[in-house]
Amino acid sequence: MSQNKLVQFVSYNWKVKMTCLLLAICLVSFIGYARQKDREVTIPLTVVLPQGYQAESLVPKNVDIWIHGDEHLIYLIDPSQIKASADFSYVDKPGIAQADVVLSYDSDTFKRGEVTATAKTHTCRIKFGKVPIS
Repeated sequence: MSQNKLVQFVSYNWKVKMTCLLLAICLVSFIGYARQKDREVTIPLTVVLPQGYQAESLVPKNVDIWIHGDEHLIYLIDPSQIKASADFSYVDKPGIAQADVVLSYDSDTFKRGEVTATAKTHTCRIKFGKVPIS
């Protein structure tokens, strides 16, 4: 095809061609978005308590997390491979303390499948008091 025929092919009915191209892009984007789902699972939470202090409120044992991604991939993720922890070792006075819930997992597996895991509750709050000396 010569240069002149190519220009003529592209310029002839260009509005219809651009409309079809935009519709095709929108359709592909919508299908990709429609396949994105969330899976909610509960995993154990490891809480690191501070030395010299005791918890005076409930210490959470579990945390809910969302696994987000392609609906065919999120159910292949083994929740037992995801670890959650909250570190309160920085506490140095009685009262209510807050720590972030940190998730650790094999990020390469998640990156390849464009899957993400996030904690439903991003922080954990516990009330601490001094350990009584006996």
